[in-house]
Amino acid sequence: MPVIQLVGTSMSAGKTTAAKIIIRELKKHDITVVGSKLTGAGRYRDILSMRDSGADEIFDFVDVGMPSSVGEKSEYEAAAKNLLSMMENTKADIAVVEIGASPMEPYNGATARELIKKSIKSTILCASDPYAVYGVMKAFELKKEQVSGIANNTTAGTQLIENLSGEKALNIIDPEARPEMMAIIKKCLKGEDVASKLK
Repeated sequence: MPVIQLVGTSMSAGKTTAAKIIIRELKKHDITVVGSKLTGAGRYRDILSMRDSGADEIFDFVDVGMPSSVGEKSEYEAAAKNLLSMMENTKADIAVVEIGASPMEPYNGATARELIKKSIKSTILCASDPYAVYGVMKAFELKKEQVSGIANNTTAGTQLIENLSGEKALNIIDPEARPEMMAIIKKCLKGEDVASKLK
């Protein structure tokens, strides 16, 4: 299934908040959504908040026996493949997938992204501060369509992100920014069956 991927510059950068908003917006169009957290530490409240936002099914790494995704790459990869199979078996229209922590932390985020890369249609980078956006872009050559997260909580932060990175920065906490966010997502989903449901 197509994936909207949320990655962060750090823990507590706004990924789960962004996931909740995206799920709510998708559900307005009667889209079947899987919410998932593929890496991070076992904080079940994050994944439960995706269900509270309307996700039809929720999954995280705890479902395949990992209290945390920190560990040997081979062990994580085997467990994550089982998790992805569980998600695929739901036959949902789309998955909103959170990659917990940042790519530079030892949570197997790079491995998770590699496993789902063929399904990723849209990537949203959630940033804790504007300079971190630039650092993650340079370190990982991350392809993304928009930047969200707590760094966008002020107009000054949003402008600095756009000046430093050249990327679109949206404060999606603001309901007025959400139509633009969904327009970007719809464009990224072009050619996918689910795109026809997005009016």
